[in-house]
Amino acid sequence: MVSRNPNYQIPSNLEERHTKLEIRHNQISIISMILAMVFSVWNVWQQVSLNNQQTKIDELQTDIQTMTLVESLIDDLTANKERRDIALSALYGVLVLERKEHNKSAKYPSMIVDIAETILASSYKKGNLDESSKALVILGELDIEKHKQWVEKMNEEDPYFAAETLGLREKRGVKGLVYIQYNNQSKKVKVEQYREQLSAKNWNAPGTEFISQSNFPNRSEIRFFNKEDEVLAKELKADTEAIVGCSDCLTTNMIKGYRSVPKKQLELWIDLESLSN
Repeated sequence: MVSRNPNYQIPSNLEERHTKLEIRHNQISIISMILAMVFSVWNVWQQVSLNNQQTKIDELQTDIQTMTLVESLIDDLTANKERRDIALSALYGVLVLERKEHNKSAKYPSMIVDIAETILASSYKKGNLDESSKALVILGELDIEKHKQWVEKMNEEDPYFAAETLGLREKRGVKGLVYIQYNNQSKKVKVEQYREQLSAKNWNAPGTEFISQSNFPNRSEIRFFNKEDEVLAKELKADTEAIVGCSDCLTTNMIKGYRSVPKKQLELWIDLESLSN
């Protein structure tokens, strides 16, 4: 049996190699742990991604089903006069009457616009003034551009029908058609209040329209497009100033080059910041 010399010492180079091996082992362990964490995170991300993709697929299928239902609903509601009357009464009540009473925003605006426009196309073709008037009111509340397009179309094809539908015939008592533009979205509620007050003064004022400041005039103004409407523009100026509570804070401005714009159609461009100064 060979006895170990108690004075024997391990060579320093062997100790250094052992230390390096331990360090390398520790490094490998750390790297393995990091890789395991990375793979774990990657697996979770993959699972979330798959879930998101499935959610998007489910949402798309729901959207397709909703669109199909809406198209079927529109076709059904506009099939005949009785159903058009029901649809218009329901939409008018929910959108115009209930909204004003409870200060609510309209639900499903695009669906309501589609139904109203479909009814308007049918009623206009058949010369139904009452249905056309209600449908136009609904378009004015939710989509002012479509309202303008339909007014322009009717004025080109049948000015008498357009005037009757908009209430602009003398016997209807409406002073004129006023499109209201404003440049501050935080003031929308106040602009809507002005619109209702103008309506109470016998102006046909459909929905309001936001215009960015870069496309807005330097001050509030009344725009008219026919020389014959200058007096009417001054009357709208006086009514608006009385409502806002200012004196000579609006100008009247005749815009030339718009021959397709019918008589009694005006625009109110209202900048509440300048009016308050």
